[in-house]
Amino acid sequence: MGTKPKLITVEGHVGEVHGAFCDSPEDYDCAINFIIRDLERVTECKSYDRLVSANLVKISGIVSVPEGGHPNGVDSTYWPGFVSWSTVGDDGVDRPTDIFGECLPENGIRGAWPQSLFPGDSKEFTQYMEVPETAKTLRLTDTVTQSGRWEFALDGDH
Repeated sequence: MGTKPKLITVEGHVGEVHGAFCDSPEDYDCAINFIIRDLERVTECKSYDRLVSANLVKISGIVSVPEGGHPNGVDSTYWPGFVSWSTVGDDGVDRPTDIFGECLPENGIRGAWPQSLFPGDSKEFTQYMEVPETAKTLRLTDTVTQSGRWEFALDGDH
């Protein structure tokens, strides 16, 4: 029986490549790579020609798997579905959040964070998540294999 990898927490930065199942956080020869292109707080989103008001975070980016898979044998097919989104405020409490169904991209849930990827796939995503006003950090955590946790600041520099 194999050992679980140590959960690595990485300070996430908009516009930078992040990876899962790498030898180190700086090694981008990874089984999964993702870039958060845009991360911003918004108070409304458009849904089927109507405006919806809520305390939201809009996030967009791209997730990819190398052609031919990864040499370390990691099956990255379902990894995107094994992650959870959450926020943390000044109180340090981790609060789960999810895709805000009221404001899906034009192509529906298929345009949000992908649920599966095959070798060679690259998928763009855009999604809104409802978050508490007190949220300071958006977390993306691999909840099954514990390959990593990425934390993106919601206020100020990210």
